[in-house]
Amino acid sequence: MELRDPVSSMIIPSEWIQRSNIPFVELKKLVESGFYIITSSGKLLRRGLSTGTIAAAAAKAAVLSIKQSVSEVDVLTPVGIRVPVIVKAKYGSAIAKKPASDYNIDITEGIQFEAHAAQADELLLRTGTGIGVVQRRGLRVSVGRAAINPEARNTIMCAIQEAVSIARLRGAVVTLIAKNGEEIARETLNPKIGIAGGISVLGTTGFVEPWNECLVSSIEDLIERAERVVLTTGRTGYKFAHIYFPEYTPILMGSNIDRALAKARGKNIIIMGLPALILKWGNPTILNGTTANTIKELFDTNPFSKEVNETLATIKSRTGAKIVLITREGEIVRAI
Repeated sequence: MELRDPVSSMIIPSEWIQRSNIPFVELKKLVESGFYIITSSGKLLRRGLSTGTIAAAAAKAAVLSIKQSVSEVDVLTPVGIRVPVIVKAKYGSAIAKKPASDYNIDITEGIQFEAHAAQADELLLRTGTGIGVVQRRGLRVSVGRAAINPEARNTIMCAIQEAVSIARLRGAVVTLIAKNGEEIARETLNPKIGIAGGISVLGTTGFVEPWNECLVSSIEDLIERAERVVLTTGRTGYKFAHIYFPEYTPILMGSNIDRALAKARGKNIIIMGLPALILKWGNPTILNGTTANTIKELFDTNPFSKEVNETLATIKSRTGAKIVLITREGEIVRAI
């Protein structure tokens, strides 16, 4: 009985399934919802929903409520899973709250998005208070635009389009607001990386991973089982590791690369991911003495700069691993 996590694409080891002591049909339903992860002990951890998913729910509900009150909507996430979100919406205004998960340090947990919609001849998304604005180059969003990453923006616009179709409108203008977003943003990295006035609206998968010690231990169990591993810093690396290195076991470690390397000692190791994440891990002070605002800007300007070359050489020497840097589209831009 094979069971695949639809968010991470990981095939769950049969031993983990057995340890859960949950009937397979019930377990399969829970996992395929996208909300639950099975750990090596058989324990289930609950994923949360990203700010992008909640913002999309508020936007969809606001448009639908032009015609009638709404208490719940479904949102299509970037990984293709539809998720239900509780909302309060009437007369073209809606509120959606980001629910709790088993990720106990989620700064944006509980944040509320408000959306206000009006009929129009087009689809238009505007942002109000609490949502940050990009002020520096080097990020995925252009200077002067709202800090909504491309996947989250696409989720929101698709949700608005669905609502317009359901309500049989020509179009809609939606304004999004993140309540207390400016205060919450002070606890994030936004002020340091050049995003002012509020939070970023994110959502590569639409979910928030329940990152904790139990999950890290489960990943270590996967490493122990494998002879060859690709350690990835994020979902982009994890996705393309399956494609470029099918004989390896991809491991999504986030910022826990040092711990993964210790567990993988003696194995055939590849470290793969976006340049900025790997370079920052390899040398947190890489920007010192440069004119770049971000590591992404530094790398994009010159992937073979002195700072990049020295950092990659240090990582290679320290780990003995092959290092593969890729773009978000999966193109390999450096491999040593």
